Amino acid sequence: MTTTADRSDFRESIRANRVFILGAGFSAAAGVPLTNELLKEALHLFSLECPGIYSRVENYAMESIGQESGSLNVDHLNFSELCTFLEFIELREYGGGERWNQNGSREKLALRYYLAKTIVARTPKPSSVPSLYLEFAAQLQPRDFVISFNWDGLLEAALLAIGKPYTYDRSDENAITISKLHGSVNWHLGEPQRLDGNPPIRKRPPTPPTAVTSSRRP
Repeated sequence: MTTTADRSDFRESIRANRVFILGAGFSAAAGVPLTNELLKEALHLFSLECPGIYSRVENYAMESIGQESGSLNVDHLNFSELCTFLEFIELREYGGGERWNQNGSREKLALRYYLAKTIVARTPKPSSVPSLYLEFAAQLQPRDFVISFNWDGLLEAALLAIGKPYTYDRSDENAITISKLHGSVNWHLGEPQRLDGNPPIRKRPPTPPTAVTSSRRP
């Protein structure tokens, strides 16, 4: 027979092991664009600020949708298909050899940059996060685990606004853990950066220098 104490223990166990999963729609009410709208805005900004590299991306995008002439018809462009096609182009042109950068081609990295720049511009700052998100952040508690498929930092901004700590690597048991499976706009190619400008959340010991030996004699 289940007692009142058993039920209480069960509720406490659930509270101590809560997991939340956030999809793309989570941030839409705050004005963060969904993928197809995001792609249109990012490409427009890309064309204004970096027309040289954009022209190559535009040609690849037209090739991906079978458009042979004119200006790119963005309405016919699919976000995931474009990303997949750029991966194919990188393989076709580099063939596994030396690339412009170990993290990808110039065109692909530039597109990522303008996607991130657009997201940052459309994400509210901590001082202007809508109350809906502040309320969600307020009910989160230490040891909660949030899995997010979003690139934006809206949840982090909401937590900063109400003064709750968060971590990306479960290094602080008194903080809310955020796991961003698709990456984040505030993650540089090295350590994740905080949105408030403080040092990186992930604290790893420095890598010891690698000993270099040489057969050359002085």
